[in-house]
Amino acid sequence: MISFMNFMNKRPVEDGEEEQDPKAQVPTRFMSWQDAIFLLVIAGLVVGGYYYFQYTKQKGTKQFAECQKLFEANDLLASEVCYEKTWELSYVTDSMELDRQHYLGLISDKRTVQMDVFQLVEASFLEGDSAKAFEEMTKMSEPLLLLDQDQIDLWKEWSKKSAIKAAISAATPISVTDSSQKQ
Repeated sequence: MISFMNFMNKRPVEDGEEEQDPKAQVPTRFMSWQDAIFLLVIAGLVVGGYYYFQYTKQKGTKQFAECQKLFEANDLLASEVCYEKTWELSYVTDSMELDRQHYLGLISDKRTVQMDVFQLVEASFLEGDSAKAFEEMTKMSEPLLLLDQDQIDLWKEWSKKSAIKAAISAATPISVTDSSQKQ
């Protein structure tokens, strides 16, 4: 037992031991050096725990602020990666958790919409209706959130075709365009 809890040899009588002469007992010190070390270790753990908590709290807040900044800058892919990294943080408040779910949900919804548009454009090109495909392409907004690199390459190819069509339409005189539409 810790010695300062046993100050002045006041301890309960143990079984089989009778009261001894109080004058014969030598008073003990209030605290021994082992007790002082023990208390210093406990104090160090408490103070260290407090500073570690403050560090993890600051790190979590900083990470979520960075993710929010990326989302507001419309860098959705980097924002998604940033929010995915926050699952490893040891300090996340309820509001941070709600923000993470909200923004990851928005990114996922936008990806789903882009996949739907991609599939409509692809179906239109396969049917040979490039006018409908180019019209559907205008519904897609940057940044591209398509997951497959082949899809991204195909989309870039279609965008080039759309740009060529727009350039030809802009360079063609209106009278030629009207006469071709009447035929």
